[in-house]
This record gives sequence, structure tokens and C-alpha cells, in this order.
Amino acid sequence: MVSGAIELTKNELKANFFSVGRASYARPVPLWNNATGEVASFSSNFTLPPNSVGENLALFNDSNRFNAAGDDRTVAVEFDAYPNSWDHSDNHVGIDVNSIDSRAYTNVTKRLVSDDAVMTAEISYDNRTGVLIARLRIDGDKPYMVNASVDMKANLPHEVAIGFAASTGICSELHQAEFERGVGPRRYRYRELVAATKDFAEEGKLGRGGFGNGRKEFESEVKIISRLRHRNLVRLLGWSDSRKGLLLVYELVPEGSLDRHIYNTDRLLTWSERYRIILGLGSAVRYLHTEWDQWYIDPEFVRTRRPITESDVYNFGIVVLEVVSGRRPDTEMEMEQPTAADKVYMALPLLKWIWNLYEKGAIVEAVDERLKGDKQLDDCKWQLHRALVVGLWCTHPRPGVRPSVVQLMNVLQSEDVTLPTLSRPGPSDISPGSHAYNASSSVNVCSDDVSWATTGR
Repeated sequence: MVSGAIELTKNELKANFFSVGRASYARPVPLWNNATGEVASFSSNFTLPPNSVGENLALFNDSNRFNAAGDDRTVAVEFDAYPNSWDHSDNHVGIDVNSIDSRAYTNVTKRLVSDDAVMTAEISYDNRTGVLIARLRIDGDKPYMVNASVDMKANLPHEVAIGFAASTGICSELHQAEFERGVGPRRYRYRELVAATKDFAEEGKLGRGGFGNGRKEFESEVKIISRLRHRNLVRLLGWSDSRKGLLLVYELVPEGSLDRHIYNTDRLLTWSERYRIILGLGSAVRYLHTEWDQWYIDPEFVRTRRPITESDVYNFGIVVLEVVSGRRPDTEMEMEQPTAADKVYMALPLLKWIWNLYEKGAIVEAVDERLKGDKQLDDCKWQLHRALVVGLWCTHPRPGVRPSVVQLMNVLQSEDVTLPTLSRPGPSDISPGSHAYNASSSVNVCSDDVSWATTGR
């Protein structure tokens, strides 16, 4: 065990040939009920480091690699980066059932052996369908996926060993896998967090956010958020639940929160930086909505039991308008007298102002004043126009009118995709299923949930 990771093979170049290693849970794990025959569903995720090659997986030998039986029976997901005669390719993810010859596989276009690629794997089995699914994500990109029907009861005993295995053959390598004791992130003692944040000192405050109220919602969010892996999502490290309250502990964001950069008076974000931020945020939302659908449930769903992907889209739209304009959503601006409909359906001054410009055909005038005159922006007017229209589209008061994350990303990423023609929201756009948002509910400007930087380890 080194730095929270398991080294499965020898970490010595001279002694690393023909090295094998296994790490498994200390006790047998029930896979199916011996009395009823019911099979369990399960899921797991872990991270693999750069540079991994070898053969036989440390699970098989030359005599049983194609027909394992008895105590050698195995169901495994392999990450294969070495060419063997029986292999489908020398760079694939496969599902093996009592054989090193994969029952199903998918080729990986990026090399599994890389000096800098971090790979995250998610493996799940659904007892209702009998399908085992493996996903591999390399550096946060769209995942590779392979699945196969596996009769766990027919192929494995009712209690099994679960873990990792690796081998090196005649090559030299270092296998590592992130390993968490128990399930999910670790628990922190309240006094640890007090010491790390200097008693939650004001000067260490990074930003504001929010999570569910109540222990049930809190526990649900810890379980959900800890499984998320994306380059634009901050990783959850742990939690604290003392008499002082419920606290979430995230990986440090050394550069601070987004609003610190948007409103920074010392350094102005260029247009290209802003557009990359918008696309990065959209990529994270798309990951949550479409690429991690098996795991992700918006915390709001825990409280309301209503799917609220439209609420995520609304919040994304507000952030887009904020990034483009350099203005806070609740900042009052000089504008024409708002209509009665505006007062009801658009509580944020920023929305009213940009709608006025859109109706005048001058929406690009909403760009941050500090960027006007930037020659770089002149060459990217299509991006500016699309970002602002998408922002308005996402913040429509009727959730059903808002785009899906796939639609909005298509519009943002291609000049050839047709932009929608929007109509200013009015009385007919409100219904019992609609949401009228105000500043505090959409951007948490009134939130009491605050994040701090930590010191020490």
C-alpha cells in the first residue's frame, strides 16, 4: 500500500519480470442466495495509472486459461495492452468468463499503455437483466463500453473473492489501483477540518454551494457524488457529521471558484478562455445527464422525486450568461421599464437586460464591456451569439422548452447547427409544472453553504 494505492506487482525494475499480484477483499462476498437462488446486483469503480502490460492476468496459467473450473472459476474484466495469439486485439477491454479469451470486448483507440493517461473504470452487474457492463474512461473523455450476458449462478459459487489481479510476463511494469477502505469516501473528524481550515477562517473561503437538507439527503449525495469521475467535476474526498453540522470535503481547487476569475479586476479572461469554460461546463453536465445515467441522480430528485435535468440546464444557462457578460445575475442595470410579465417570470435583472438586446437584434452587445474592441472576439462572433442565445434558451421558465444538454452542446460546438428562434416569455409560459426562478434559488447568492481552502496535508 503506497500513497493510498495498491501496488499489485513488484516496484523494482530488476526484480519485476514474471511478477504476479492479487489484492482481494478480506472475506468471501455473497454473490447469490444459496436458499432462494437470487443473484445480487453490484457495482464498482476504480482508477488505473499509466503504463500497464502483461499476460494471464495472474488468474490463469497455461493449463486452464481457456477452461477454468472448480476453484479457478473466474468472471473478470480485463484491460489488455499486450498482443497474444488468442487476443482479439492488443488494445481492448474485455469480459472474461472462465477463460482468458474474452466473451465480449471493445477496442480502445487510445493506448492503454501511456505515460500520462489516467484511466477510470466502472463495472456493474444487473441481476434483472443478467448483463455485466464495463466502462473505461481515459482522462475524462467519453467512455468505452463493453457488455455481456453472464449467468453468475451457473459460472460462480454462491460466495466469491472480489479484487484486483495483475502480471508482468517478461515486461516490466507497475500496476496500481485506487483502493478505498469500505464503501465511498472517508469520514473526517470535525476537529480535523477545523484545524485544516484554521477554524473556517474567512480568508480561506473559496466559494458557496449547496447540498440537501437532512441526513437522508446528505447520505444519498455522498454516495452519488463519490462515484462521479470527470475532469470538470471536483472530486469528493469525504464527509463529517458532527453535532456542529454536516460537511462535505472536496478535493482542493487551488485556482478558486469560477466567479473569482469572471470578476477578477487584475486579470481579464479572454474570449477563448471563456468559451472553453462554457464548453467544459457543458461537457460536465452532459456527463451527468447522458454518460453516467446509471449512477447519477440529481440531489434535488432525492427531495422532490421529480427528474430535474431541466433545472441543471437552467443553472447552466445562467452561468453561460454570467461568463459572457461579466455581470452578476442579480445586478440591477439601466433598462426600459420591465413589463408585468417580466416581473413575474424573470426575477433576475441579467435575464431581462439580455432579452431586451435579443429582441432588438443586438444580443452580442451583452458581452463583457472589457472585451469590446478585442480583435480575437471579432473572429468569434458566431460563438458569442450562440452562447448568449443558448443562455436564454436554457433559462426559459417552461422546463419543457429548454434544450437537452445534447442539443445545447451541438449548438455551441458547431456553426452549422441551426439556432432556435426564441420568443420572450409571457403569461402563457407559466404553468403548475413550471418554475419561476429567483437569484437565490438559481445561483445560490444567498446560500449559507460555504467552502474553504485547507492547509497542511
